[in-house]
Amino acid sequence: MNVIDNRLVLKNGKMTVKLYKDEADSFMAKAIEKSERYKLLAPASKSPYGFNHAHSHFVGMVCEHASLVLFNEIENNTGIKLNIDPAFQNEARDGECDIKVNNLRIEVKGIKYKSWTDFGPCVSTRQLKNIQKKADVILWVLYNEKKQEFTFEGFNYVKDISSIPVILTGVPGRPMIENHPVLGIMKPLQELPL
Repeated sequence: MNVIDNRLVLKNGKMTVKLYKDEADSFMAKAIEKSERYKLLAPASKSPYGFNHAHSHFVGMVCEHASLVLFNEIENNTGIKLNIDPAFQNEARDGECDIKVNNLRIEVKGIKYKSWTDFGPCVSTRQLKNIQKKADVILWVLYNEKKQEFTFEGFNYVKDISSIPVILTGVPGRPMIENHPVLGIMKPLQELPL
């Protein structure tokens, strides 16, 4: 383990960010509000896995924020200007990518450990069409809820995802989802073209 800063740590060759408890907690109210707003767009019948559940929004929001912390720490520690544009912080920019870094459009995908081990990083065919319009890469963030730690597992170029054959994933007894499993084409964060 190699400490770069008290918030940014290298573990097993992967960058990990730790959030302060109050920092992470501040997103729950925003997540509940977002869930309420999206109820009409994604009723429970269309979200069999709770994608519009407040906790799902919370995971996404804290992972986006952890990504901002990551890029700020990289910028501060290297002295290299990254021109960070956190679009996720502005509700009016909801249809854009989550964050831009030196004009690289990044979609942040936060995933909890159980989902990572059960299904791996996947992009649904339904989501891919929208992501293709707004992002160049998907950044994969593994969220450890107990420790408020975020490990940056790697990234995928969006243009490469559609070439991955679709598989059906899901929990027995619930609807299956068409997904592109992207672990095999994931690149290490160090190769992110900044």
